[in-house]
Amino acid sequence: MFNKLIKYGQIGFYQQCNVVEIFLIKKDKIINLFMLCTLEDTKNQNKQNNEYVTEKPISLNGEYKFGIKNYKISLSEIKERYFQFHNNIFSCVWNEYDFHELDFQFIVSEDNIQNNSVNNVLLNNNTSGAYILEFFDENKEKFDFLTMDNINKIEKILQDNNIPLNFQNSLERLGNVIIQFPITLFKVNKIKINDDNTGISLNFECNSRLNRKLDFYIEIISKLSDGSITRSMVEYQGNDSQVIPIRNINLKNIEIKIFDKTDLNLIYFYSKSGFIEKIIVDVSLSMGNIYREFKYVHNKKFIEEKIKLTNPNPFIISSEEDKYKKYLEKSEYDEKIDKLTGKLDFKEYINDKNAKKDLVKLINNNDSNGVYLMDPYLEPNDIFSTLLYSNRVNNPLKAITSNKVFNRKLNFEDNKNSFKNQFDNLNLNINHINLEFRIQHGPYGWEFHDRFLIFPKQFYESPVVYSLGTSINSFGKEHNILQKVLYPQSILNSFDKLWNQLDNEKCLIWKSK
Repeated sequence: MFNKLIKYGQIGFYQQCNVVEIFLIKKDKIINLFMLCTLEDTKNQNKQNNEYVTEKPISLNGEYKFGIKNYKISLSEIKERYFQFHNNIFSCVWNEYDFHELDFQFIVSEDNIQNNSVNNVLLNNNTSGAYILEFFDENKEKFDFLTMDNINKIEKILQDNNIPLNFQNSLERLGNVIIQFPITLFKVNKIKINDDNTGISLNFECNSRLNRKLDFYIEIISKLSDGSITRSMVEYQGNDSQVIPIRNINLKNIEIKIFDKTDLNLIYFYSKSGFIEKIIVDVSLSMGNIYREFKYVHNKKFIEEKIKLTNPNPFIISSEEDKYKKYLEKSEYDEKIDKLTGKLDFKEYINDKNAKKDLVKLINNNDSNGVYLMDPYLEPNDIFSTLLYSNRVNNPLKAITSNKVFNRKLNFEDNKNSFKNQFDNLNLNINHINLEFRIQHGPYGWEFHDRFLIFPKQFYESPVVYSLGTSINSFGKEHNILQKVLYPQSILNSFDKLWNQLDNEKCLIWKSK
């Protein structure tokens, strides 16, 4: 397939390849962060091999630096690189890569479909689309240290150098190598319904280098409001404009596909809305008969709990060959979570005794990578009735309170010891819990007011954050609103920053051993 796609005149008229390399440096190690090789119709050797975008590596943190290269290589060189990647013998200085070669993928142009995240990491895919060959790095754990601030820093350098790559919604592509084959044979300039509503007219513009007759099929599918579907498929007649006969057209829900007649490979796709719905089931691994058991007193009532625990990983990977799917399925998984949590993106409570059950529901549907809670009036009982109900084994549970919650009749240390004793009296099976409770006070950190329930995710996923509208100890008792935060990353960043500033023995209330 590679040799077919790169052939002159097959889907483009390639003469060279533009390469963008982004890499991390850790002491004597060089780690690929992303490589994009884009075939080009023009020939321009102004950019030579090893042309660095930055004069020197730029620091990300105390341990890692990054660099960027942008250069041109010949067709013979990209063929050699493909051969090396394909046979896993790539001769470079990279460390820590574990590539899985995916099948060739057709990527719809960003002008013709919405929300296709892979377009964020491709160049100039804004006409007829492109094929890509992707070598997927399955060792993503090495990027766990990356923050969105790090990503923003890298993207700014890229943007400043006219390299429009955006990883904000495509973090699952970090570590990968992509070879991009833009389709430049032709483009569809105009799509319109005939005046008599009996067909759709397409206007074509062929590449000036084209010296053969294009031979392909055109298919149109339209979904009507009643759920019925109309379809038409015809041969291309070779003209600049062609009418495809089809009745009962709904331009708000339409697909146009163009196939190469010889091999039926897709060479153009347009969609006004999606036809395919995919549901992923979250099946957590049962841990057998392992439980979290604890006892506490709440509102003068003695509460005893026994919670069956599950593996913290929400994905079942059937084999090593399927591991890459975990990263590509993140968006579908997020959609499934939204359905599970129902209307909890925004919910109003007025004297609702069952309000905290909604918090537990949110926790158990989103806690695959931990749960963080910040509330300036957070007490031990509030943690017992929320975070301890997370049924994942050893996932990080972090909580921050402030000295506003303390009894003013007692000094700071006595208050702190009182809270600690409540944890010590839990009779908690601490073998399966990873919980830490810190307090903001005095010169440590900063005073805060808002209350948030935070669900961090893997680096390639967006976090999920809920604003509670009131403290946990009064949640649902009077009037408050629970709502999902639209821009969660900034909240998580703020929590992490405050958490780090409270990394002091004087701020520690309790920590599981």
